[in-house]
Amino acid sequence: MADGRHGDASPGNLLESRMPGECYKVLFICRDNAVHSITAEALLKRWGDIDFCAYSAGIKPAEAIDPRTVELLKERRIWQKGLHAKSHQAFFERDALRMDFVISLGECALKKLCVDVRFRRC
Repeated sequence: MADGRHGDASPGNLLESRMPGECYKVLFICRDNAVHSITAEALLKRWGDIDFCAYSAGIKPAEAIDPRTVELLKERRIWQKGLHAKSHQAFFERDALRMDFVISLGECALKKLCVDVRFRRC
């Protein structure tokens, strides 16, 4: 389906439309950043190659990642040092890195966020 900006908006064409050396920045958000969004971040970091830069956050972040999630990610060889539960607020600061995609997971709906979500203009 053509969107008027990129022509065919298929995933292949989206990847072709980015600037050389640039990755698409993806933020996964869930309620506590202890299971769903942290898993999505780990998966995209593992298989997103150079095309995607993955981040995750929680509306009300947990103190730590769920131990079962850590265990599963380690068993599947997806665990990475540096993964930790974090708040969405840092990603919505005025000088924060601008995200290309913000994906809401689990029980959290993006519309519940009381922030100004700024997306990159195409």
